This record gives sequence, structure tokens and C-alpha cells, in this order.
Amino acid sequence: MFDQMNEHDVVSWMTIIIACSKSGQGKAAFSMFARMLYDRLLPNEHTVCSLLNACSVVGELRVGKQLPGRIIRRMTKDDIFVWTSLVDMYAKCGEMTNCREVFNGMKKRNTVTCMSIIEGYAKKGLGETAINLFREMKKNIYANVMITVSILTACGSLTDLRLGEEVHASIIKKSTQINAYLGSALVRFYCKCGKYTTASSVLQQLPSRDVVSWTAIISGCTKLGLEGEALELLNDMIGKELSQTHSHIPRL
Repeated sequence: MFDQMNEHDVVSWMTIIIACSKSGQGKAAFSMFARMLYDRLLPNEHTVCSLLNACSVVGELRVGKQLPGRIIRRMTKDDIFVWTSLVDMYAKCGEMTNCREVFNGMKKRNTVTCMSIIEGYAKKGLGETAINLFREMKKNIYANVMITVSILTACGSLTDLRLGEEVHASIIKKSTQINAYLGSALVRFYCKCGKYTTASSVLQQLPSRDVVSWTAIISGCTKLGLEGEALELLNDMIGKELSQTHSHIPRL
């Protein structure tokens, strides 16, 4: 339908580029963007955000680096959403030096901006940097689940039991629901700090357990040399998965 249109304006280009980006078709989004520029049309901030997201998904850092010089600095100098997308792209591509440069240059930041860079540092194995940045900003940002998981990951990489326990206590104090995602992060953290009993207790208290949470505790046991416990947990996981499967089989 798009190719059958006689003329394309910024809105139509924006719509197709965003659609390609959201559906994971990063290369198609870049192709459409190139055609848009060929038509001498400049994208708006929504299109730029989608392109940066596409860059982070497919790892096209080269393309993402070209966008700021060509477009972003010309049309969206102070747009927090565009610059947050740029921070997120660099973080997901593991380019933390560029990520920090953009982050430091932002006049305004939001929770997503902070979450992106902290998560980037944690995944890169730069736990101490992630924690230090979190401490600098924690009075000015809302520590959502994503940030909390990143900090727990950083604490685990540094075996910083004290701070990790502080984070856990804060979760309990705020009455934050510990779902499988957050629970798995807590389990991994305690296992990395050698606290298997606490990790097991967290697992048992989860309202539901998925493959990720089971894997976290089994992997933790293995690394702690608790092969017997790991095998027992594996059997428990298989038994519960089979039980759930049978419960969903309709009776004939």
C-alpha cells in the first residue's frame, strides 16, 4: 500500500519507518529512511527515536553514529526522548564511552535515560561504575524494576553483599511485587555472593517461577559447588513443569 501511494509526506514516511522498527525489521527501516532523505524530507523526533531503536536492535552502530551529526543536532537539540534513545542505543551496543558523553551533555534526563546507562554499565561488567552512578542519581530518579535489576546485577558482579541487601530491603519496604524477573535477579545476586540459603528462600517466596528463575538458582548452585542441590532443583523444576502441562491437558 505504501509503495502504491503517489506521494509521500513526513507522516507517511514516519509511519512506515516506525512500523518497520517496532516489528524488528531494522534494515528495512534504514532503507526507508534513506529513501526519505532522497526525497529531501527531514524526519521528526519520532522517526529519529525509531531509527535509533532499530540501530540498537540490529547492532548498526555505524548508522546510529551518523544520525546525530546529520540530523539530531540540527533539529532536536534539547529533545529528551531523542537523546535518551541515543543513550540507549550506545548502551545496548556496548559503547559506554560514547554513551556517557551523550548522557553528560544532556540538560534534562528522565528515569529511562538513567535506566539505559546503568543497565549498559551492568551488562558490560562495569559494576562499580553502575553503582556509583546510581548513588549519584538515586535522589532524583525513580528506581523502577529495570534499574533495580541492573543494580543487583552490578552488586553480584562485585559481590557487594551490603548494597545488594540494602536494595532488597528497599524492595520490601516499598512493597514492590517481586515477580519472576526481579526474583531471578535477587537469586542470581545472592548466589554470586555465596548466600545459597537466602537465594533459595527468595525462590520459594516467588508467587510464580519460570525457566529463568529456576535456571538462576540451578546455575548458582553449580558455581557454588552444590551439585547435589542443583540436581535436586532440576528434578523439582521438571516435575513442576510436567505437572503444569498435565493440568492444562483437557480430559476426554
